[in-house]
Amino acid sequence: MAELLSPDAADRLRAHAEARIGAGDMMGVAAAVTDVAGAETVITAGCADAAGSPLRPGHLLQIGSISKSFAAICALQLEAEGALSLDDELVRHLPWFRVGKGRGPITLRHLLMHRSGLPTGSDPAPSSAALIGEMARAETEWAPGERFWYSNVGYDAVGMALEAVTGEGFPQIIRRRVLDPLGMAASAAHIAPQHRERLADGFEPLHPDRPRHPGSPLATAPFTVSEGASGSIVSTASDMARYVRHLLGSGPVGFDRMIAGLPDDEGSPYGLGVWITERKGHRIVGHSGGMVGYVAQMLCDMDAGLGVISLANGPGGARTVAEYALDLARAEHEGADLPDPPADGAADLTPYHGTYGPVTVTAAGIEANGRSGGLAEHATDEYTTDHPDLTESFVRFGRGGDGRVDHVILADSWYPADSSTGPREFPHPPEWEGYPGVYRSHNPWLAAVRVTLSRGSLGAEPSGHGHKPLTPHPSGGFAWTAGEVRLPERMHFSEVVDGRAQRLEWGGCLLCRAARH
Repeated sequence: MAELLSPDAADRLRAHAEARIGAGDMMGVAAAVTDVAGAETVITAGCADAAGSPLRPGHLLQIGSISKSFAAICALQLEAEGALSLDDELVRHLPWFRVGKGRGPITLRHLLMHRSGLPTGSDPAPSSAALIGEMARAETEWAPGERFWYSNVGYDAVGMALEAVTGEGFPQIIRRRVLDPLGMAASAAHIAPQHRERLADGFEPLHPDRPRHPGSPLATAPFTVSEGASGSIVSTASDMARYVRHLLGSGPVGFDRMIAGLPDDEGSPYGLGVWITERKGHRIVGHSGGMVGYVAQMLCDMDAGLGVISLANGPGGARTVAEYALDLARAEHEGADLPDPPADGAADLTPYHGTYGPVTVTAAGIEANGRSGGLAEHATDEYTTDHPDLTESFVRFGRGGDGRVDHVILADSWYPADSSTGPREFPHPPEWEGYPGVYRSHNPWLAAVRVTLSRGSLGAEPSGHGHKPLTPHPSGGFAWTAGEVRLPERMHFSEVVDGRAQRLEWGGCLLCRAARH
């Protein structure tokens, strides 16, 4: 097989991967760059375990939600064979499926496009009929098809529907219909103990109850099994390059329908198991993946006929490696100069400069208690920090009616800007005083959640997901909100002792208040 990248380009890509490893994004990464004609370059960098064993091309890594596109391909094949229709209601294939308070029938197409209205799911156990049966307690907030909301449990329901149609287990469906035809012999469509010998160890942030700041220490992640359609494939970079070429060649049955997307919650089109975006004027088909200890990124440049897969054992870094790999490949394809790797751009903190009570924000970062730390942007007006006293929650800036920043929020505390003339008191129901704190579980997908109460508002901060505002739900408990829209995620507090809730239930996952954190 011909090499796609020149030695110079491959060296640049490897150096960038090593830089991201050095920055603490991941322990190791395997990336493959390929084209529709079959040329391919594979690079690896970093370690497969805490002992420092080098990550090799033959190591398995978890591809996470990139698996969803495999499920979509199988559904399209079965539709072409007349075994099902994407417009079938799910209950046609899973007669026992119910949504406690649904707003209309849910079809396979709704599930494949994340437009069912079902919650994301907290994965308290491996995918099973029991978890999908939990939807009998769920309540959707809009009619199926009306809005996008990413749902892993919805994809697991698709996998079970495919099992009902074919009479095969989901891993066997993927093996027979995708892996074997593409020659992906090193891959498996389920994550099981027998794969651990070849599987690089996963790595997660050492402190799951804190926002992850760049350079935060990592620790070996617990091993989890999976065979659901939401994410259950282990593979190598070279095997996944075969899959990328399949997409670049528009190989899947019904591929045009697969990439006919509708806007997600941020405006990017999502089709059947893939996002369709634009990068530097070219149409990109791809998906990201995130598992316990692993991240992945697939990018297929349909205009240039170039594609990349990046598989990492850690909480970050896969996307930047994939994007740089694609930029290098495109530069060589077009005969242009090779680009420099993306730099770690410092956040522009100009809008936040000033003093907020005991806190001062400057171009260098945040100062408090005679000490200082940096700020890294997580979302609009939301940052992580390595300030020794402020690492436990996100640093959030709020704006007044004129659009200017006029306060900062640190967990349950908030401080107005010196120039702020806004209100200082924000009432809330007295029982809410018993909700803030850190709640933990033994579920590695949701190991900890911090609940905050500030300026009269409750919020939840699951590590890595940012601050999520909570509002009371008419049916009880609290719902995540985005602006004025209630989202399908529900949280319930219970077991009040000495005025403080001891339990938090989120999507079937039970978390208990931490005595120490």
